[in-house]
Amino acid sequence: MIWVAREGFTTLPPRLPELFSVGDPSGWTGVLAASLLAFYAFLGFEDMVNVAEEVK
Repeated sequence: MIWVAREGFTTLPPRLPELFSVGDPSGWTGVLAASLLAFYAFLGFEDMVNVAEEVK
């Protein structure tokens, strides 16, 4: 996959300030929402495993 996207890596350094722009947090909202969803999904999976162990 990295080989396919190798041309995109040349445009990354000039666009790096776009990633860390403080004035427009709209991109970070999605990142935060996805990380919270993954965290709670992991906790739910862990609870299911614990319940399954108790049933045995």
